[in-house]
Amino acid sequence: MIDQLVAVVGQAGAIAREKKELHAQVKAASDYVTDADKAVDSFLIQALPKLVPGRVFTEESPIVPGDYAGNTWVVDPIDGTTNLMYHMNFSAVSVALIVDGHLRLGAVHNPFTGEMYWAQAGSGAFLDGRAIRVSPVQHLEQALIGFEIGPGSKGQQEPVLRAVGAFHQAANGVRALGSTALDLCYVACGRYSGCFWDYIHPWDYAAGMIILQEAGGRVTQRDGREMDFQGKSTMVASNGWIHDEMLRLMDRP
Repeated sequence: MIDQLVAVVGQAGAIAREKKELHAQVKAASDYVTDADKAVDSFLIQALPKLVPGRVFTEESPIVPGDYAGNTWVVDPIDGTTNLMYHMNFSAVSVALIVDGHLRLGAVHNPFTGEMYWAQAGSGAFLDGRAIRVSPVQHLEQALIGFEIGPGSKGQQEPVLRAVGAFHQAANGVRALGSTALDLCYVACGRYSGCFWDYIHPWDYAAGMIILQEAGGRVTQRDGREMDFQGKSTMVASNGWIHDEMLRLMDRP
């Protein structure tokens, strides 16, 4: 099944890459949808139930399921839409399958670099067919840390900006690249050792989360609770070694 999912996500990526006229529309402050988002969304809504019948829950139709009984596809047609609008080539198609509340499959594809990440529960994580593992870094002072500040938190950024400053002092560097799905994959393959977010939705993280977990990493909310796929949330992701250190640093006033 994972091979079929990778093929479908690759097709979706080709649709995104071929869209030259984006015609961005404003959804909220600094939050956009383009013709590429809509085209990929439409394609995946039709294609995914042919692989595994079930609901398709996407960013462009964000009705959060009351529960995840049965099969639920969770989709971000373009994660990093603002990057796409500015031709930065750091955006991704992100697709996960949740079965009875448990992540089973995930694929994240950057159609501009060609990188394809995927994972199936219990079978490891892969980048372009090569098995990947998280960074072996065991101390925050040696870690490169990613972060994102979502558009939905405008006017409420003070806590996360304090955290950015704290990580800038404590870690080996901080980066904000603009795609949650790719951030998680970067932790999975060892480019980052950890990431944190102040405002995130299931479509942002579901696929990247299973890829990271299968690569040996850890994902929680900022207070250490497990992710529940319900509504907006905070999130901390790491290689596991530095996770508790990250949580402690973020908990400082």
